[in-house]
Amino acid sequence: MICSLFRFAPVLRWGAVAAVVLTAVGGLVYFSAPFFAEDPLQLLKQETPVHVWKDRNGEVIWNQRTFDARWMFPVPLDTLPPHLIDTMLSVEDKRFFQHGGVDYISMIRAFLQNVKNARVISGASTISMQTAGLTLPGPKRSFSRKFRQCARARKMEMHHSKEEILEAYFNRVPFGGKLYGIQAASLYYFGLPASRLNRMEGAFLCGLVRRPSATRPDRYPEAAQERLRIVLRLLVRSGSLTQTSADQFLQNGKLAFRDFSHLPLFMEQGNPDERLHAIQLTAAKEMGKPKNISRCSIDSTVSGRILSILRRRIRMLEGGHDGAAVLLDSRTGQVWALIGTIDLHSPDGGQVNGATACRSAGSALKPFLYAEAIEGGLITAETVLEDSPVRYGSYAPGNYDGSYRGKVSVTEALFSSLNTPVIRLLSIMGTERILALFRNTGLLCQSSSQGREPGLSLALGSAGHRLADMTNAYRIFSDDGFFRPFTLSMDDRPPAGTRIFSKGTCAMISSMLRSRPLPCSSVPAAWKTGTSSNNCDAWCFAFTPEWTLGVWFGNKSGKGAPSLSGFEAAAPAAGEIMDMLYSGKPMPVWNDSSLESAELCESSGLTPTSFCISRKKGTVVQNIPLRCCTHCSGVRHRPVRIQKPENVVYMAKKDNTLQLPLKADRRVHWFIDGKSAGRSAWLFSFRFTAGKHRVTAFSEEDDAPAGEVQFRIEPVAADKSLIPQEKLTDRLRLTDSDGYFF
Repeated sequence: MICSLFRFAPVLRWGAVAAVVLTAVGGLVYFSAPFFAEDPLQLLKQETPVHVWKDRNGEVIWNQRTFDARWMFPVPLDTLPPHLIDTMLSVEDKRFFQHGGVDYISMIRAFLQNVKNARVISGASTISMQTAGLTLPGPKRSFSRKFRQCARARKMEMHHSKEEILEAYFNRVPFGGKLYGIQAASLYYFGLPASRLNRMEGAFLCGLVRRPSATRPDRYPEAAQERLRIVLRLLVRSGSLTQTSADQFLQNGKLAFRDFSHLPLFMEQGNPDERLHAIQLTAAKEMGKPKNISRCSIDSTVSGRILSILRRRIRMLEGGHDGAAVLLDSRTGQVWALIGTIDLHSPDGGQVNGATACRSAGSALKPFLYAEAIEGGLITAETVLEDSPVRYGSYAPGNYDGSYRGKVSVTEALFSSLNTPVIRLLSIMGTERILALFRNTGLLCQSSSQGREPGLSLALGSAGHRLADMTNAYRIFSDDGFFRPFTLSMDDRPPAGTRIFSKGTCAMISSMLRSRPLPCSSVPAAWKTGTSSNNCDAWCFAFTPEWTLGVWFGNKSGKGAPSLSGFEAAAPAAGEIMDMLYSGKPMPVWNDSSLESAELCESSGLTPTSFCISRKKGTVVQNIPLRCCTHCSGVRHRPVRIQKPENVVYMAKKDNTLQLPLKADRRVHWFIDGKSAGRSAWLFSFRFTAGKHRVTAFSEEDDAPAGEVQFRIEPVAADKSLIPQEKLTDRLRLTDSDGYFF
């Protein structure tokens, strides 16, 4: 027998050598694996948690799931109760702070227990290994997966602290269904944030981690109760809980689960009635920002009160079905309320956002046209306009009530929403100028700025406009003439803005719009209404130095109703909202220091001439020359003749500008492209840019008809051969080296 052993000695020797070599190679592979493994925490950080939207008071108003539709709310480790952390360590990994990612003692213990019982009764996965396993796809029980899990766990332990690993585990471990992390589980099962869990609630959630799908209390209450008993025994065994306390709770205690018959608030994603569309806008603005909590400027309390007013008012309107409102801070442009619908589930367009839908604005646009005319020195608040039938080709607009008032002041024409006076003004200023104004203030819908552009009907809101954009445009009048985009974020700083009107023009428009009290309100607010031609849109815009408000009532289907007029439907609601905003607060104080008193012609409301017999004191805007009266002389004088520039095409200089002389046959007020040039002389020069221009001259000496010329300045061409030949002959006027000629 001894001889037989000697016979197999070489085999045994080589077998031992092979075993040693394999063990050495295996050990080398195992211990070097972490250096080639990926860092699990870096992979987990790529998962996007729920984007939480909070209002300006910190109240959660919207939760937006992003990654794999998971409910995951990361919370800092130091906000969790200490007993929760102790329980999780006792249940899942007692030696967490002693091992380096893999607990070899636990692995040996689990191996012996499983061999002894001939089945798997315990595992050896540490918290680090479980965290690493969250980044590994495929079946959870395989040798290759376990090997990679160990490698990644050790890699993680090399580069991150225990606290970082534990925080990642608490925030990403699954708790059943789409619930990931302790915060989502606490909110779903108990309706509480994780920071407010008591000892037994925390113990239950820590026990749920082992088999979340099989021990969910909303589906398997008996299995959940049995799992809690096991957890309590483990806590007693580890010394974290006394046997007396565990027995007492099992006999008398009962976990206060929330009512599982309905979804928790965070899954309902706030109250969508007044917040849904606002949050969608916020999401667009916040896209790409590396954070999971956004502070909105919306105030949920104020929004709720405005919604209540809209709902109460809509019940008073026969034939009206929906409403919307936008409330802005006049100084910062922050949105305090954006309500797109009264009833999100209404069949009459409840899913359509009335705050951003393109609708016919009616007379609500007229303040901007009058402001542009004031800015150009064409009118003041007391200028007399003509309200009588007018026709431009086939276009013959009339007033809303079908009547005409003859001579009316600008203030009366604006407040009564008379159409013919503003159409006459628009024809003087030109539609191109007003379209540019609307584009610069965000008043035009995108669809309105494409294709065929509207004509004179532009003054009557035919182009299509949005409530949110119009409300923000009205903010120009309370922001000293600057246009700045509105914002739904508390983190955005107000931009520098673009000046649209002078401070004086805004003061005059504001004064005109508050000359009459806002219905149902004691607040001295400036306000203007608008009604679409078929009575399916009723608007009211009201503003003060502190607030700018837009209210809309109507039918998104386009069906009209007699009750849907701006004055009867929208203005009272705007008045109630303004009263609510100023309840218990000081009334607004208006600043009219940029207006001054001046002598005006009593019959025209313009700068008087020697022919103006009757004069009066009136209000004008500082530093904006007002055109002279041309109506007081009974004798028809020879029209003003503009001698230069001429109705030709000019060639610009190298900088695409050209200085041209302005010369008339008498002393005149010059208006360049509809704006006062601030000159009162028969000759001076002005630098024009490339493009179309219109020069108008009003006589200072008599009531002669105004003179007008239109011309175009061609930009510099890189190659003169590109200039059409006909322009180089009789139509093109090349200037001398000074840029103009006499």
